[in-house]
Amino acid sequence: MTRQSDFSDLLILGNGYSAHLAAIALDPVLPVRSMIAPPKRNVGAETLDGLVGQHAHSHIFLPRLEQELERIDQSLLPAMADHGCRFVPGSYRLSGDAPAGSRRMFATRWQFDEVVETLFRQRIQTRHVDATVSGAKTEADRITAISLTSGDPIPICPSTLVLDATGTKSPIMTTLADTESGVINQPGNVVYITQFFRGLDTRARPLPDPLIECPHDFGAIAMMLYPGAGGWFSISLAIDAAHKALLREMRDREAFMSFCRQSPHVAAWIEAAEPVGPNKIYINPRNTWNVSVFETGAAPANYLAVGDALTTMLPTLGANCSFAATHIRIIRDLLADRAPHLHHAFSTAVNAEQFAFFQKALVGKQAADGVTPYEASSQNRPIKRFKRRLRRLLGQDRARIIKQLSDSSSL
Repeated sequence: MTRQSDFSDLLILGNGYSAHLAAIALDPVLPVRSMIAPPKRNVGAETLDGLVGQHAHSHIFLPRLEQELERIDQSLLPAMADHGCRFVPGSYRLSGDAPAGSRRMFATRWQFDEVVETLFRQRIQTRHVDATVSGAKTEADRITAISLTSGDPIPICPSTLVLDATGTKSPIMTTLADTESGVINQPGNVVYITQFFRGLDTRARPLPDPLIECPHDFGAIAMMLYPGAGGWFSISLAIDAAHKALLREMRDREAFMSFCRQSPHVAAWIEAAEPVGPNKIYINPRNTWNVSVFETGAAPANYLAVGDALTTMLPTLGANCSFAATHIRIIRDLLADRAPHLHHAFSTAVNAEQFAFFQKALVGKQAADGVTPYEASSQNRPIKRFKRRLRRLLGQDRARIIKQLSDSSSL
């Protein structure tokens, strides 16, 4: 691959999934000179009490991510599989030849991030600066220094491309977005409460299909069960933010567990596991679209952003990791092709590939009035239960399962 002529090296801000994947993808095109981020806190089973934000709302990974990882580097998927993260059919009732749209990766967010970080450390040798970015100094349309909360700024050469992977609270992107009328920043009006579980020995009996039988719409609450690797799984309740009393009630772990046990499918998972730590709250994540800062010339010429610094969506769609991988793949291709107008080409490509899907995430319905008990839901009418059982006994539910999974994909 040829190297981009306008830039001689790359500086990455951040140390999460987006930053590590960007380093892996872009280093063959533009060498990663250094990374600036605060010291990384270990996140996982031993530090579960400290989980916040997206890690606290664990989710599955959609087939668009599989597609993008393969396009970025064909060695990534086999390497991730060696560490226990692989894409498989999204239902226990589908065979290995299930179409791409029905595939999923089952892992907690911290498990997935740890695998990507492991591959990063194996492949990329770069200088890491333990510091927190507070902003950027610009001159003549370029970033000339990165400001730090801890002291003196770090000077930036005009030929260094700065890649912002610092997430939703990026100080640089926040400043740029505040000046742009085309930016979309909308509250999600949803609060997520999640309880993690460590599975016990379940070999004696199969558990219900997590993505087909366990999700349930209670009106003001939607329930999801997400498996992870190594026996881990989580149950998340997505609650309309307007229902304050309901939110307070579900923060109590016993009330949370009692509510979840309404579903016999979810109850079977709970009975085969033990809850770990308190339940975690993820308050009102936002839908943001900051791509317009690269359309209007507002961004410095040597600055790009990826992942949550560029776009975010409600995590129930499970697409934020896929979106980040697409941002990175687009930048990799533009740098390799020596795109003459990098910002214009980047924003055009992101808009073309992602904006239609982003629009589906925007809030468009009224909050539900209240909670409908599980037994009273329309999907539990006797005739519907009978038809589901009959289709399964006759082996006729494969097409319906594939459609259900494909309709919830980001492909």
